[in-house]
Amino acid sequence: MNRTLYLAATCCGSLFLVLAAPAAHAQTEVELSVSASDPEAAESPPDNGQFTVSRTGGDLVRSVTIAYTVSGTAEGGADYAALDGMLTLNQFQAEATIPIIVSGDDALFEGEETAVVTLQEDPDNGVIVGNATATVTISDSSHSVTASRVSNAVEDPLVAGEIEVSLNAENLSGAPLRVEYTVSGTATPDTDY
Repeated sequence: MNRTLYLAATCCGSLFLVLAAPAAHAQTEVELSVSASDPEAAESPPDNGQFTVSRTGGDLVRSVTIAYTVSGTAEGGADYAALDGMLTLNQFQAEATIPIIVSGDDALFEGEETAVVTLQEDPDNGVIVGNATATVTISDSSHSVTASRVSNAVEDPLVAGEIEVSLNAENLSGAPLRVEYTVSGTATPDTDY
């Protein structure tokens, strides 16, 4: 049986030989899958996340390029560095990574946000997709809630007092923020107020 001899160089200048079956007998279809190899990221302190795309099957001498989309509640270019939507696995490369480089604390209350990568199948070029989608979650930075007196209550004439509760950031979470509180002091509930 005829075999093809490939000569490849490493980054350090060394040479190695690869003996492979002729192209007519090589497995041409490549399956690519994505996973969240570092699924937890955070704004503060900045902690990056990462996706890994791995290949199985096909001719390892062949480089493979795949398109992917990015979705989720986090915004590329604001919450993390924008991604270009293309990834290449070079010859003999079994996997490659897509980093989620977090931008840091944006001083907004957003709650947890997600970055979702979805691989795009390309059967015309012999690229099929196994696990197509993976998610990295970006934790929001810590925020504080403060309570401050706006006005005192008066018994006679009866005037209600007011306490203002404030969040130290703009709420962009898309949901109301629930704050639990306790009441103490010398006044008696249901008698004095």
